[in-house]
Amino acid sequence: MDMDKPVNTAPDRGTPKIVTKDFVLLFAMALMLYTGMNMLTVIVPLFVIEDLGSNTAITGLLSTVYTLAACLTRPVAGNLSDRFPRRAVMVTGCVIFLAASAFCGLVPVLAALFLGRILQGVGYSVASTANNTASLDVIPPSRLGEGIGYFGMSQSVAGAIGPALASVLVGLLGNRCSFYGVAACGLLGVVMALCVNYEKCKKMPRVEKPKEAQSRPGLKNIIEKTALRAALVEFASLFCIVSMMCFATPYLKVSRGFAAWVPGAFFAVSAVVIVLLRLAFSRFVGKCSHLAFLLPAYGSMILLCLGLPHAESAAAVIAMGVLYGAGHGLVWMAMGYEAVRTAPQERKGMANAMFYLAFDAAIGLGAAFWGFLIEYIGYVPSYRIAAVCFVVLAGIMCVVFRKRPASVS
Repeated sequence: MDMDKPVNTAPDRGTPKIVTKDFVLLFAMALMLYTGMNMLTVIVPLFVIEDLGSNTAITGLLSTVYTLAACLTRPVAGNLSDRFPRRAVMVTGCVIFLAASAFCGLVPVLAALFLGRILQGVGYSVASTANNTASLDVIPPSRLGEGIGYFGMSQSVAGAIGPALASVLVGLLGNRCSFYGVAACGLLGVVMALCVNYEKCKKMPRVEKPKEAQSRPGLKNIIEKTALRAALVEFASLFCIVSMMCFATPYLKVSRGFAAWVPGAFFAVSAVVIVLLRLAFSRFVGKCSHLAFLLPAYGSMILLCLGLPHAESAAAVIAMGVLYGAGHGLVWMAMGYEAVRTAPQERKGMANAMFYLAFDAAIGLGAAFWGFLIEYIGYVPSYRIAAVCFVVLAGIMCVVFRKRPASVS
């Protein structure tokens, strides 16, 4: 025996687990929250256009006020998630989302719906920011990129369940009563959040911020610089993708005359693709250039923008969901990891808030922009403009991400 060779007396614990009890509970809570949010992408446009007799421009404005409320709430939610128990913040957000969704089902006029959408944005923002920050607590640091990819499947699965469930509820109950299904998702989110107890078991310390940071409540303290690049890329990408997210349902059902289940199936297929991509490629996030994810994503979106107007059958439309899933999923995987890769532990909440603020802002501003554009020039020219935007984005990303990201232990 070589006496000079050190003997490893520590037990071999193998690779640290990602899937734990608290990971599953947080995943389930996220699944409920995002399912409710995805249901709204089907219910709100149909409710506004068919029940209230309005148009795509107003639908876009409703998305704008929803996401503007979420954007303004994100920094507050990130700060609360860093300073108070995550579970308490998650429960509070889910309760607000629940109440606001039920209120939307009761509103008699369009003006009141704006208030309901604002409250939904606040509740969703608070709950999702705390939920995503909590997920970072339970994912082993050595498997962060992989864990974020797996946790993100909650959004992907919700992307399949939400639109499909909303289409079923719209057919059975009508547009208005379908809001109560969204409220039920909020209730289930409350239940799941209450079951999360890792903070109590592990006695998670609350990191005190430096006194100079506490005394500066301005933008310098709100913006987490390490997440800024990822947030900007997410914003630019989703601003273009939102033309599909917000208006695919009225385009296919109202303008093209497809049955209500077709847009639901389109989103369901896209979500399945995102899940498969996450399972296959999450382990490679951070180990290669982000261009390996972004360029195929933009290529998929260009093909979707140019091909969807020419899809003449339900099968062709549903097949287009593969392109949408690839485009959205690849961008989300790469940038979701990049946003928190180098953030200080005491600023993980703010890094998450920055990333999701970009998500919210892109949906809000994009919905307004594309809604008015579609109203004045039509769907097909708007999709062509979106395709050009993705070509420009691909060129910009080739400059921004010329080097592979350095790994962070």
